[in-house]
Amino acid sequence: MVRPPRIALLASVLALGSCTEETGRPTIHLVVPPDQQALFESYVEGLEGSVVVDVATDPAESVAVFGGLGIAVVPTSSGDGAYRIDPQSNHYLVRGDAPLGVQYGVSELLEKLGFGFYHPFRTHVPERLLELDPATLGVDHAPERAQRGLHLHTLHPIEGFFDFCEAGPDQLARATRVLDWVVKSRGNYLQWTPLDDALRDPSKMPAWKAHAQGILDAAHERGVRIGIGVQLFGRSNLQNAFDLVEAGDTDANAAIDGRLDLIADVPFDSVQLSFGEFLGADPAAFVATLDHAVAAIRQRWPGADASTVVHLGNYPDLQVDYMGETQLYYYLVKYAADPALVPWIHTVMYYDLYEDAGGAYGYDRFDGHLDYLYDRLRADQPVTYFPETAYWIAFDNSIPTYLPLYVRNRYLDLDRARLDANTMGFDDDFGHVLFSSGWEWGYWQNDWAALRTSYELPPRVEDVFESMWAPYGADGRALAGKLAELASLQKGALMDERLAAWMASRDWTFDLGDAIGVFSQPTRPSFEELLALPPAERDVFEADVVDRLAVFRDALAQNRRDVLAIGLPSGDPFVAEVLDGLEANVERVTFIHALLQSVLAHARGDTAAVADATARAEAAEARAGVVIDRRHADLHYPDAAASILAVERVNATTYDYGYLREAVTRCFYERERIEVHNLLTGETLDVPLCALL
Repeated sequence: MVRPPRIALLASVLALGSCTEETGRPTIHLVVPPDQQALFESYVEGLEGSVVVDVATDPAESVAVFGGLGIAVVPTSSGDGAYRIDPQSNHYLVRGDAPLGVQYGVSELLEKLGFGFYHPFRTHVPERLLELDPATLGVDHAPERAQRGLHLHTLHPIEGFFDFCEAGPDQLARATRVLDWVVKSRGNYLQWTPLDDALRDPSKMPAWKAHAQGILDAAHERGVRIGIGVQLFGRSNLQNAFDLVEAGDTDANAAIDGRLDLIADVPFDSVQLSFGEFLGADPAAFVATLDHAVAAIRQRWPGADASTVVHLGNYPDLQVDYMGETQLYYYLVKYAADPALVPWIHTVMYYDLYEDAGGAYGYDRFDGHLDYLYDRLRADQPVTYFPETAYWIAFDNSIPTYLPLYVRNRYLDLDRARLDANTMGFDDDFGHVLFSSGWEWGYWQNDWAALRTSYELPPRVEDVFESMWAPYGADGRALAGKLAELASLQKGALMDERLAAWMASRDWTFDLGDAIGVFSQPTRPSFEELLALPPAERDVFEADVVDRLAVFRDALAQNRRDVLAIGLPSGDPFVAEVLDGLEANVERVTFIHALLQSVLAHARGDTAAVADATARAEAAEARAGVVIDRRHADLHYPDAAASILAVERVNATTYDYGYLREAVTRCFYERERIEVHNLLTGETLDVPLCALL
């Protein structure tokens, strides 16, 4: 970025112009050229009338005519996604390429004035506009990496599934809102995965295609590229993805051609192949089938990118011998014939490429994936990093817990890669696409932060939190500091001390996976196994886990008290969401700590301690229920009760409910409480499954 000399800006500009009747805030006139009118009229939806779109052939010359606080949009040929904000005597000029750069510039300027483009379906609109720091204006901005986007994991019943996979005018309107939010967050790419049934049922296909085309049209108007994900082998298709080769197909190549033909008339910008989880294929057959699939994609979408997902799985069944080397099944993409095929290097949960991975998917670290990423960069070959910003299942937002640790670790990936690139002498402009699985309970923050740091990486992770909460002024800066502190606390406890499995939970499929050596989340001993430990080993467990959970619980409670003391505005939906998340965290750790204490006390024969710990666990569960009910009464997503909160909702995913079902029912709390109750009393109450059914 090139900074000009400090520019003096008249603070009086903020006091000019007409005001909206409801709030008394100044009305901002966004003056755009005629060909940008429809784009920006969509852009300002959700801003409560505080920004109005005016049209002029020459916005820079005409902006003063409209009076008040004016923003003139001036398209230039400055480069894809580049922009600059310049102050004038009583208005601002936003110069940038169209359509992306000017949208980015308007977004930054409105954010500096106090707007917060937080959730796709809810924006923070300030009661009073903030005064701008002139030193932050007159700066040339350009994206630091070419691809910045989201993969909406629509194999899960998340918001994106209901908007992108279920066709209809309301769904298309919501999908368009998501596209607007991606742009406001400095993104330029969005991808989703279609479901198998929607593309196999001839009666559904026309509506699905029309819906996909509508999304493409809206995306291209905004400068966003659209990708679609398909699965290569049906036998490893565990979640109803649209797949190309099924178990009964005798001619794999013919099957691929026929199934790609079903969607070939929808002009996607990118097509991605994934290979499923846990089940491998013969290496030579895999490579040959992959090559045919890539060639078939090239034939049907000549201008599109083709990519593959390099998943994880440190299991014996996923190790294959090929070309004289034993390697991970997913690494076979290295042998693809097409040199332009782009591997997307995937990591899971909040874990990053550089630190302890906690045993997730059987790994202590993701060193192999890091090496693969760096090998591609050193060779100047295209590659995309594909980390997660939510995991769902039994890990984070389904518990529910609030984890700013995601913000910290997604920043760390980019920061460490930049440092290594400078040290080792290669370009770190890899694509950065986020595996997104839900936005409620503050998980929008993870996508918000990672998209923006994909565009411009600030010097410190604390800067990311400060930018997020800047619309709240001094109180926002104080909150940002405490959330950065919380992320650090979570890193220490959940990663360094490996307590992640206890803040998360387990469902019934985990027991099945453990029996065959296949697991995803960090593992933990069962309550039965803890009870059976010899006394000396129980003492070690108590010191290493239970006592550390107590320290973590107390630190979380203090962090929450510090946030409450800031005096943030009551009634603000985003503040309320943070406060609910902080309280849910405390109760989650309080609950599991008390349950573990009850098991250890039972092993010692201390009935009084068992009763005390059990009462504390039940009280924590009850308090968590109050928080969860309060949060679910004010979610950001429209019609949440019929979709993401639904305990029963037939849909095309494997899961006939909304992704927050387990949070709604407190299933993981109930499951763990009943497991311990049965263990300590000898009763056989039914234990909830908390998964899939």
